[in-house]
Amino acid sequence: MITSTQNEKVKLAKALQTTAKSRRKEGKIALEGVRLVRDAVQEGHQPDFIFTSPDVEADLLGWLRARGIQIVEVSDEVMRHLSDTQQPQGVLGVFPMPQPILPEHPNRLLILDSIRNPGNLGTILRTAGAASVDAVLLSPTCADPYNPKVLRGGMGAHFRVPVMAMSWEQIAE
Repeated sequence: MITSTQNEKVKLAKALQTTAKSRRKEGKIALEGVRLVRDAVQEGHQPDFIFTSPDVEADLLGWLRARGIQIVEVSDEVMRHLSDTQQPQGVLGVFPMPQPILPEHPNRLLILDSIRNPGNLGTILRTAGAASVDAVLLSPTCADPYNPKVLRGGMGAHFRVPVMAMSWEQIAE
C-alpha cells in the first residue's frame, strides 16, 4: 500500500488531475470514480494503473483484475490528496490520453466555441452522447476536454463520442 504523497505514481496522477500541461506532456489522463473508470475500461481503454483506497468494493476489484489491470492500493490520505472532489470514491485510474478519430462521413457534428466552464462543457458532451452526435469539435478557446470537471460532467461521454480539440482551420476542413 502506498502511504506517501511523494511516490512517483502519486505525483504523476496529481499532476494529471491538476494541469492540462501535464496531461499533454505525459499523454495521459486521470479518471476519478467508479463510473468513469468502468466506462473507459468497457469501451476498450486500458489503464496504466488504478489507485484504490482500502474500502473499495471487492466486486469492482475482481472485475478490474479479471481484465489484467494493475491495481495499486493507496491510503485514504493519499486518495484525498489525489482527488478532485470533496468526497473521493476511492478509485482513480491513469489512462493513456484517448486518440479519437473523426468519422469519415459524419451526419451530426457539434462544434463548440469558447465553452470555458469545465462543468458546462462536460454537460454538453454528455448531452451530445445522448443525442447520438457523431463527433464534437472544440475550438481553441474551449476548456480542456480532459479537465477532471469536464470528465465528471461528461459521465463517460468521452468514451462514446469522439471529442477533438482543433484549430479553426482544421474545423473548416
